[in-house]
Amino acid sequence: QYLLRKNFEESLHNWTVAVCCVAYNLHVDEVAEAYKNIKTIKDKNKFASQALSRFGPDFNIETKENKQLFLKNMVVFYMVVEGTWFFSNFALIMSLGRQNKLTGLYDQINYTLRDESIHVEFGVNVINKIKEEYPSVWTKPLQEELLATVKEGVEIEIEYAKEILPNG
Repeated sequence: QYLLRKNFEESLHNWTVAVCCVAYNLHVDEVAEAYKNIKTIKDKNKFASQALSRFGPDFNIETKENKQLFLKNMVVFYMVVEGTWFFSNFALIMSLGRQNKLTGLYDQINYTLRDESIHVEFGVNVINKIKEEYPSVWTKPLQEELLATVKEGVEIEIEYAKEILPNG
């Protein structure tokens, strides 16, 4: 049930972006294809695609290796993509809203921020539950790999933040 609600919220967020594009006279296709034209967004897309593309129709969660692969996926998706990458954009728009600029967009971002925070909390809970129920999966090499993955994701976000906020 939660995942159905999450999917609804993600659809709502996508719709909100489309409505905002129309309201601010932006081309929806150009915004949607930013990952093809803007280096830092391209870097994000490459990182996420590589990390999240390891699942196929024969994926079996029963093996230790696949439980670890699932954990890697959860960390990339919930800790990096949803838990780190959205917040530079949120900070930019919220700073404008606090200056009484783009107040409608500011309101929408507040709702999205609420939703994304709940999504991150869900991901953290799933990761912690897996660690609790399958402690043999949570190995030192896995922890080191996850830490390196998160650091790489954060570095990508730092470059993105520098691009969208070049003056700090």
